[in-house]
Amino acid sequence: KTQHVRSSMQNITFEHLDVPSTVRYMAQVHIFVSVHGAGMTNMFFMNPGSAVVEIIPFPLCNCRSPDYFYGTGGYYHGSAIAQDIRHYHYCVPANEVKWHRKPEDIRTGSNVHGN
Repeated sequence: KTQHVRSSMQNITFEHLDVPSTVRYMAQVHIFVSVHGAGMTNMFFMNPGSAVVEIIPFPLCNCRSPDYFYGTGGYYHGSAIAQDIRHYHYCVPANEVKWHRKPEDIRTGSNVHGN
């Protein structure tokens, strides 16, 4: 017997939602996929048992050592686990990055924006 699963995918920009709308929306989300950044904090409104996929862009992660990225005091991994939310990550390797304008030197780890 074939099972049919209903699913939907939406692209949301949270900066256009007020806090109550964000909370209501995220409480209904089962799988949240987002690029690493401030928008990931919206996972705190998800229900236990949900899942988060964090996309970590190069050069934030060297893709050879996730332990480096999720070491003591790591970003969203520990918070997700504490809330009983499954956390998965995808490190984008350098050869998959499409730059609009490539930074001067991405190997030094220096701040490419000059701040």
